[in-house]
Amino acid sequence: MTVPIEDIWKKWAVLNLCQGEKAPFRKGSCLKNAAPWVEGRSQPALPAKMLSTVEVYNAWLNSHNLAMAQAVVKESPHITFRGLTAEILRRMDNGETSIPYIWWVWVGGAQKRVLYEDLLGTTFIKLNGKWEMACSIKSAGALAGAQGIFDFEALPPNCYFLPWESEKIARSYLDWS
Repeated sequence: MTVPIEDIWKKWAVLNLCQGEKAPFRKGSCLKNAAPWVEGRSQPALPAKMLSTVEVYNAWLNSHNLAMAQAVVKESPHITFRGLTAEILRRMDNGETSIPYIWWVWVGGAQKRVLYEDLLGTTFIKLNGKWEMACSIKSAGALAGAQGIFDFEALPPNCYFLPWESEKIARSYLDWS
C-alpha cells in the first residue's frame, strides 16, 4: 500500500517546519512541464511574448535533489511539477533525501522585472542583456524552499525566482545590475 503524498508532507512538516502539520502543502502545477526547469535552458524558444512586471528572487540548486529530479525527468520527460513533487516526496519517504526542495529561494532582495513567455510556455527575464529562466513559486510548489528566514515555507506565493547553479552565484546577483 502506498502512502498518500499529503501524508508524507504532513509527517515531514511536523518534524521540520515552524507551522508543523498546519503548513499548507504546495502541490505545484499540474499543467507545467518540469523538464525545462530541471534540465535548464539558456534561451527562450522564439518568439517570446512580454507578459507583465513581476517580483523576482534569486535561488540556487540543491544538487542532490536536482540529480534525483533529472533521473525522474529522464524516465518521464513529460512529468509536470505536481508529478515531480509527488515523486520527490515518495523518495523522501523512502529515505533517498531528507527534504523536498530542489531550489533554495533567497527571500531578500527581490527586484521587479519584465517577464516573458516563450513558444513552449517557459518563462524568462532579461538580466544584463541575457535571457535567464524565471520559475514561478506557485508552479514549483513544494520543490522550492525559502532561505534567509526562519521558515522554509515562508515564500511569497505570486513571485518568480532565478535558479542559479550555486549559492555563491545567486548571492552575487543580490545587487541586480
